[in-house]
This record gives sequence, structure tokens and C-alpha cells, in this order.
Amino acid sequence: MNPGPFAQNNRQFFLIKLQYLGFRFHGWQKQPNNIPTVERMVLRTLRYVFDHSNFKVLAAGRTDAKVSVNETWIELFLDDSQELEVDQFLADFNQNLPSDIRALEIEKTDKDFNVIQAPKIKEYIYLFSHREKFHPFCASMMVYMKSELDIKLMQTAARLFEGTHNFWSYTYKPSETTETTSTIESCYIEKNELFTANFFPEK
Repeated sequence: MNPGPFAQNNRQFFLIKLQYLGFRFHGWQKQPNNIPTVERMVLRTLRYVFDHSNFKVLAAGRTDAKVSVNETWIELFLDDSQELEVDQFLADFNQNLPSDIRALEIEKTDKDFNVIQAPKIKEYIYLFSHREKFHPFCASMMVYMKSELDIKLMQTAARLFEGTHNFWSYTYKPSETTETTSTIESCYIEKNELFTANFFPEK
């Protein structure tokens, strides 16, 4: 993206909380050849709402293809002499975003904030079911396991991921400089009560 000439004295800084269904997107980050990504749709919508390209966006993190996000933050750098009316902007932004992306809130920040360095923890949720095959509408949200699973044994195994470990063997093509050590505060398997729908499996 070419944001155009930025007038530093007119720069405004905002944080926007987003959520999106990632099933039709090739991840967050903008890709060549107009491949549909969440960032591409966000930038396109912002250009329409602002009627200019004097802005840029940074995300707190990136997602892979088809990954959905319940809550994440992006930082908006807006160069405009007119003060942004945040409530009206949020309404206009949501009205023009595609239906599988929603802005939850917006707040003002300043030039000293860095959304990439700010996150302290990330939470990943994986939905799956086994035994009876689920309704096809579930396919974009969860994995169907054909064989019957030993959930109690899996719950025991999940706890082994907790703590600080070197996850080199889980890393795709790591180099000598790839950081592969991470700390997992908690890892567990439980019955899903976070997301519900009348076509979801019973468990």
C-alpha cells in the first residue's frame, strides 16, 4: 500500500478491535494478485470510508488461511487535519466491511504505542467433535474426527504442553535464527460452551 505523503503534525493514532470469520480468507496479511485477505478488505474499506489513502494499519498479529479471530487489535495511523469522529467512523466502517468482518470498538492512542509489541498473551481455541458426523454448516468452524477419541487421555496429554518448552519440531522450516522456545500458561480440553448453534453437535 502506498499511503501517500504523511503530514506528521496531523497524524492521529487509534486502536480498533476486530473479529472475523476467516474461512474465505487467505489469512490476515495482504497478498499479491488480489488474493482475498482480511487486511486487504480492511484497507479497501478504510479507503472508501475516508475517501483517501493517507493512512496505514498495523496488526497485533497475523493469522493463517481460514483461521478465524474472536478478538484482535489493529493500530490505525491516520493523517487528516480533521479530527476523526470515532462513533460515526465505527458505524460507517462496520456498514461497509464485508459481513464476515466486524469492528467491535475503537479508542484513541498516541505515537508511543506499538500494537506489535503490546500483546502479552495469545489464546488459541480449536473446536472438534468425534463419533457422529456433524452438520455440514460446522465445517468452517470445527474439525470432525472419524474415529472415537479417548478424551480423558487427551486431557492428560494436553497438560504436558504447559510450561516453557522448545517447540522446534513443531516449526515449519526453522532457520538458525528462528525463536522456537515459548511458554504456554495453560493447555486443556473441555466441552465447548463458548460457541453455540442449533446445528452444532451435542458435544
